[in-house]
Amino acid sequence: MFFSHALTLPFAIGQVSMFVFFSLSGFLITALLLEERSRTGLVSLRNFFARRALRLLPALGFLLAGWLVVVLATRGHAPWTTTVPGGGTGTGTSPWAALEGVGAALLYVTNWAEIASWFSGYVPLGHLWSLAVEEQFYLLWSPAVVLLLAHRRRAVVGWAAALAATASFLDVALRDGHGVSLTLDMSTDTRAGAFLVGAALAVAWSQRASWLGAVTGPGRRPTVAGALLVLAWGSWVFAHRVHSSVFILTWVAVSVAAGLLVVAFLGDHKDARPGVVGSPVTTYVGRRSYGLYLWHYIWLTWLAGMGLPGVPLALAATFATAEASWRLVERPALARKRRFSPAPELRHEVPAAAPLLPVAAEIPA
Repeated sequence: MFFSHALTLPFAIGQVSMFVFFSLSGFLITALLLEERSRTGLVSLRNFFARRALRLLPALGFLLAGWLVVVLATRGHAPWTTTVPGGGTGTGTSPWAALEGVGAALLYVTNWAEIASWFSGYVPLGHLWSLAVEEQFYLLWSPAVVLLLAHRRRAVVGWAAALAATASFLDVALRDGHGVSLTLDMSTDTRAGAFLVGAALAVAWSQRASWLGAVTGPGRRPTVAGALLVLAWGSWVFAHRVHSSVFILTWVAVSVAAGLLVVAFLGDHKDARPGVVGSPVTTYVGRRSYGLYLWHYIWLTWLAGMGLPGVPLALAATFATAEASWRLVERPALARKRRFSPAPELRHEVPAAAPLLPVAAEIPA
């Protein structure tokens, strides 16, 4: 995602990566809700949203406070605060527009603010649209899971996710687009399909469905290779204008391929996945992935005026502020987050690879 924002590429790598992110997010949250229900007999939405708040809000507040201080210190007149990576020179951000951007981010409506052009000036916080979509999805999906589990088997959750994903894909088709528009890209309804594919696969994974053996077992290489090919094709399609039918079919194919790739990567329940997944590097990056996501676009914006030399500097600064975010706000918040966990042993039932993306998972890192 960093390099897709930093460099002008002929392929929509960042666009495709969002499908993987959303599928992983839908998978992990659904799996954790199912595990909580299985172990405790119920799901506490209060605790669920308390964990979400403690995981997300402290780091988000740290980012927004730091960014707002810079904007106010320059009185909104410094072009470098709004220079778009790979684009033209910025014009600055008025204090009022900055406050609008902060408010939209805290309310998790950045995606709709961007679509409806609510901001009175340019606000370089647009990358927070994906976080907004994720939280909007959880506000709808988690209560739905609880209701479906109240009197029915968990298989119903899988069927509901599959049907809802189909409805999301039909929504994409009805827009009859030839490419990725702002509305198609950032709308919660169109993006829900990838989440729901992940959610449906989480149900199959939790039930140890036999057909998933080809995805999670030793013979998963063809599935992984096929999924990667579909994602590569999608990165080309989403960067070019194609026939609407090709675009729609690719959108659906990439959503499914992303979900299958997530499941193949996580493996089965007994798959400890040593090596790359459990390496110190992936553990380090995984725990700071939320901070890296939050800060990368800000630094790319501030250093875009330097051109290509600004990219490595932005990368270094991103890791530095992500480290500060982790040590100063995220890790202390996670200590409190544990009190809202349903049971200590529940944390050992999630996939071994989950710490690679703590923003998507309710796992104390």
